[in-house]
Amino acid sequence: MSWVAVSAILLAWLPGCAALGAVGAAAGAIDRVMDVAGVGKGRDAESNKPIEVAMKIHAGERLNASGSGQPLSLVLRVYSLRSAERLKALAYARLSAPEGEREALGEDLVAVRELVLLPGKSYALTLKMPGETSTIGVTGLFRAPYADRWKLAFDARKSADSGIVIGAHACALTASAGTLVTDSGPAASLVGVQCNR
Repeated sequence: MSWVAVSAILLAWLPGCAALGAVGAAAGAIDRVMDVAGVGKGRDAESNKPIEVAMKIHAGERLNASGSGQPLSLVLRVYSLRSAERLKALAYARLSAPEGEREALGEDLVAVRELVLLPGKSYALTLKMPGETSTIGVTGLFRAPYADRWKLAFDARKSADSGIVIGAHACALTASAGTLVTDSGPAASLVGVQCNR
């Protein structure tokens, strides 16, 4: 029996203004019972709310540098993911293969957005992620990437408050805001990063 039917029965039994209070109490009690039973809309409604995250991207003057040091544009992909695990295991070679990243990310992939960054430019955008997103993944398709610094993963809900700030450089990404879930060394710094020319 639905809570609407129970409420209607209670409404018929209780006269006057007292009925409204009883109906509200009954509906609240039924909602709590349904939540405990796992069929209510309680916590799931909160976790399925879309997530908005402010993202700033700063492209360095030597972005995606060529062998001669010439700056080049960079394709940056922003992923909405259910989990960070497959992104952590993603090999760089899978990014350039058609459908390679989709196969590698599998069911973790909710959505992907692609941006082309230009050297010396800054970008500000608001990411509107589906509620099922737990991780925001970022990959840079560098000409010659440094180790695993071509990818970053952020906790989507924790990063919603602080926003995400990313730097794109000659061969690596940095993060100066947002809650990282990847272990790619000190992502806030380029110390120790040596680009292969």
